Amino acid sequence: MLLINNNVEQLSENFLGQELYVCIGLAFIIQEYSRFSLLIFAKFDKLDALIIRTIFQFLVIIVGSVLIVTFSINLYFSKVLGYTPNLRELLIFNSIFGFITLMYLLLYKGNQLMYTINKHKLEGEKALIKKVRHDFIDYSHKINADLLYDCLETLIVIMKEDPDMAERLTDDFSQLYRYNLLKMDRELVEVNEEIEMVEILIRIYNAMPYRKTEVAYRQDLEGYVPPGSMIFIFEKIIRSTIYALAEPMRINIGFDSGRIVIKYVPVEKLNSRLTTETLNPVVEKYRIYSDQEIHLKETIDEKVISLPKLQLYESSIN
Repeated sequence: MLLINNNVEQLSENFLGQELYVCIGLAFIIQEYSRFSLLIFAKFDKLDALIIRTIFQFLVIIVGSVLIVTFSINLYFSKVLGYTPNLRELLIFNSIFGFITLMYLLLYKGNQLMYTINKHKLEGEKALIKKVRHDFIDYSHKINADLLYDCLETLIVIMKEDPDMAERLTDDFSQLYRYNLLKMDRELVEVNEEIEMVEILIRIYNAMPYRKTEVAYRQDLEGYVPPGSMIFIFEKIIRSTIYALAEPMRINIGFDSGRIVIKYVPVEKLNSRLTTETLNPVVEKYRIYSDQEIHLKETIDEKVISLPKLQLYESSIN
């Protein structure tokens, strides 16, 4: 490179000397300067004005590399070769190292852009997978295969013994399923509407070989809940309870400090206890509409499930 104006023989004889090490050292300095500058710029990067910011970075780094090359070549020529380089020689060196700097910046920014695009694609795929899983779980809750099979088995048993009871069970089951399939697309439903479906659910389970259940609630209950949330909770309560007991299980629904409170005396199965993890589908629904958590407390005498009471406001509608 230092002998670019001479013939090939002189280049092969002289370039493998100290000039080669000077060029290698200068290339290393330029590369480290570019890398260090990019690291500094990365700390001040913002999401807006990407093109303007990139052009500004390129200009600053290339101008800096030109200054470094000009200073280094002047120093080498004056101290080692004993004369000052002319403008043409400086232009050649700056063009070569400027091109190297530009290629390094293009490769770096291209790799950074590819990483950002792939990262966004992966995040989108993860969000899509999460949505598909959520939709599948939500759909499985709508179908409720366990209740479906239990109800069909019960119908097979009582169809000949008590046709009227079988017909009532079929009507209740159909009404509950219509609610699950139609109302689940709504964001919120009134508490009283949900409790009506809870009563139907209890009638269905009372016809099955589960512990008989009674529900008591205040008539002035107000507020909103995600559709299917209370149905899910009551079904888990019934399924986690030992059913070989003559006395019916009583579940009370009321208000306490602006929250919907469900209380009952637990007599639970050893391998199917009602825990906070059991209520995770309901917890996930509530997190969409409220910062308040669902509480599950257990004492010696009773188990208490506390739900946030949701309200609708005109501002949220408008």
